[in-house]
Amino acid sequence: MEPGPERVILCPHCGHKARVGTIRSYSMIGAIAWTDGKISSMAPDLPAITRCVACSEFYWISEAKVVGEFHEWGSYRVRSADPADSSVGQWLEGGPPAEWLSLEPVRHLAGEEYLLAIRKGLARTERDEKYLRISAWWSHNDQYRTVEANLEAKGSLSGQVRENLERLRELLDEDDYSDRLFKAEIERELGHFDEARRLLAFDFPEHVREVAVFIDQLAQRGDTLVRKIPKGNW
Repeated sequence: MEPGPERVILCPHCGHKARVGTIRSYSMIGAIAWTDGKISSMAPDLPAITRCVACSEFYWISEAKVVGEFHEWGSYRVRSADPADSSVGQWLEGGPPAEWLSLEPVRHLAGEEYLLAIRKGLARTERDEKYLRISAWWSHNDQYRTVEANLEAKGSLSGQVRENLERLRELLDEDDYSDRLFKAEIERELGHFDEARRLLAFDFPEHVREVAVFIDQLAQRGDTLVRKIPKGNW
């Protein structure tokens, strides 16, 4: 993994500064894939949306103004303060300003915060809504990824978790193989095994065919937990 420079960004609501990492390249060696589509790898998991620590408002990181970039123990550069000017200055040596080094990094939202962001209007397009709802789903499932979870530990889904999955299911297009696989996994986790198997009875592209077979096997067993996909199946 080769990191890029850290960026200093401004909250679009109150102007509070935060730092966000970038990445130049990364390897998928040793990555772990899960039936809900999440992949855990050596690459840093950079958020697309965050919540300002100063004003508590949500914002998309891509929409925050970048005022500078730096390497923690090396060079830095300042971007123009003029909103209409997208130019960047030259890299300067001697280390970045101390203020930049003390900034808090942007953070991932918690599961309920993704849903709160939707209620606050951050999902301006279906694509935004899908990202937020999938992120909320993954956040809920994270508690079952670190141990050998069992169905008794999972229990029944809360109303908020179930409602999120049901709405996400509506946003997915069965004619798109990737969406169809997501939808089948949602049905399985909701306990709708026959519907999951119907969706999986499809001519998936070769690179995801074994994933579909694995999810189908889980549905046949009545398993509703997110599961690690065995190596060799993806």
